[in-house]
Amino acid sequence: MNETEFSPHDSLAVITKMIEEARYRYQDNGVAFILWGISLALVGIIHFVLNMMNLPALGGIVYTLLIVPGILTGVYYSRIPKSKGSNVLSRIMKWIWIAITINLFILGFGFFFKLGYNLTPVMLIIQGFGLLLSGYALGNRYLLGAGIFTQALGYVAFFLPNTFQPLVFVAVGIVALLLPGLDLNRKKKKNHV
Repeated sequence: MNETEFSPHDSLAVITKMIEEARYRYQDNGVAFILWGISLALVGIIHFVLNMMNLPALGGIVYTLLIVPGILTGVYYSRIPKSKGSNVLSRIMKWIWIAITINLFILGFGFFFKLGYNLTPVMLIIQGFGLLLSGYALGNRYLLGAGIFTQALGYVAFFLPNTFQPLVFVAVGIVALLLPGLDLNRKKKKNHV
């Protein structure tokens, strides 16, 4: 067995290179953020319009449409070659977002009647946590800010009338998902040129 002695400087260089490669490979993530940002904003707008038309009961049903981007995201990432997207960071982020998504669906569909008006704030706080983790893991300040923004709006939503809570989803969809996704996508394209 051939063991190579590394100086502390060499070891740090190898670790730094591995982290940078993991971040670079994980940046395909922008597509999911863009898809979810648009989807969440549209669903929030539809729900708000239904609330204004005095049809709030239909508003909750609209969120079932979010199953579609969930499936599309799963299909998109399942088609990425393992050699391109398989590293420790991408696997960790994948399972963090799978866990968060499962919990959001369980809360949304299983605890809707129990949580009532508190469902939106609780979901936003959990989603904000995922964005914070993504921002930290990717070294992306925009995503870190998006996580803080989402969690802050989650806490603010506790004090909003139910009628206006869908507008919080619109804001989160655009500011915390769509814009960071476009930023990640731009950075990925810039690195490929």
